[in-house]
Amino acid sequence: MVKKENVIHLERQASMILQISDKAREETTRCQFSFQCLDDEKKCICIIERCFEGDGCFLMTVKPQPCPYKMSFGYAFMCHCPTRIELFNRYKI
Repeated sequence: MVKKENVIHLERQASMILQISDKAREETTRCQFSFQCLDDEKKCICIIERCFEGDGCFLMTVKPQPCPYKMSFGYAFMCHCPTRIELFNRYKI
């Protein structure tokens, strides 16, 4: 049986408002998706595997949409989007 407080916690988590710093928003000058990842984290274009301080993030899954922040790195792809990186570091999504 699911406890009521667990359900409330999950509902709050599902409707969480994602926020980023003004600096990250200002640095994200080439976003073609109108900051869609801030509205719903499930709509983020790519799933991040891990991030490296100052070097970007390796992507676990890559959607076919073109993105100016997605770069090929051998057989893998990296993300250099300031907003996406901050979302990963702040919320682990």
